[in-house]
Amino acid sequence: MSNQKICYVVFVRHGHTEYTDIFPDITDEGKRSLIQTAAQIATFASDRRIKFYSSPKPRAQGSASCLAKSLGSKRADAILVQSITACEQRQPERVMELVAKYLSSTNHLAVEEAYWTEPAFDDPKIIEPRAEIKKRFYVFLDRLVCIGLCRVNSPSCYICVSHAEVIGHIMQDVQAVCEADINPVVPYAQPVFLTFSQENTDQPILMDYSFDGHEATALNFDQIKPKPTPCLEA
Repeated sequence: MSNQKICYVVFVRHGHTEYTDIFPDITDEGKRSLIQTAAQIATFASDRRIKFYSSPKPRAQGSASCLAKSLGSKRADAILVQSITACEQRQPERVMELVAKYLSSTNHLAVEEAYWTEPAFDDPKIIEPRAEIKKRFYVFLDRLVCIGLCRVNSPSCYICVSHAEVIGHIMQDVQAVCEADINPVVPYAQPVFLTFSQENTDQPILMDYSFDGHEATALNFDQIKPKPTPCLEA
C-alpha cells in the first residue's frame, strides 16, 4: 500500500540582499536567483494548490513576492509568520562586531558557517539562542503538517521564505538521524524540499528531504523534530 501524501513544504532562504530593511530588500542578483528557484519549485509543486508563508522581514517578504510572481500565483501576498523570522539581535552592536569579523573572508558564506560553530553566536545575552530558534521553527513546521492531515484528499504545497539560521535546523537534524555529512549552511535563494506522508493513521508520519543534491527518504518525523508540538492553525 502506498503512502498517502499529507503536504509538500518548501523552505527558501530569502534572496541576496543589502539588508536595508526596506521592501523588497533584494538585489537584482537576488531576483535572478529566486526566478531560478521558482522553476525548481514549479516542478516540485506540480499542479498542487500553493500557499505562501514568509518571515516578516522585508527581505523575506520581497523574496516571497518575487517567487509568487514567477510562479504566476494569483495570491501574491504571503502570510507573515513570526515563528520563521530572523534571529533576535539582543545586542545589535555586538552582533555586528561578530559579523564584521568574518565579512573580510574570501569565503562568501563565512558568516553563515561561523553562525553554527562560533559560541558567541549562541550567547543569549547577545543573540537569540539556536535552541529557541529551533523550537519555534518546529512549532511552525508541525502546524503545517497538522493542517495537511486535515486535507489529505487534496495536499497543498506550502512555500515558506525564511532565513539561514532558521532553515538550517532541519538540515542539522536530518544529518543527525541519517548520520550523514550535511552542511547546515543555506545560501541565498536556495530551497529545501520536504514531502510528508503517512500509510495509515496509526503509522508514523514520514518525511522525504531534498537539498542541493542531498536526499533522504521515509524519515520518521517524530524522530526529526525535538518533541511533539501542538496542532494549532498556522
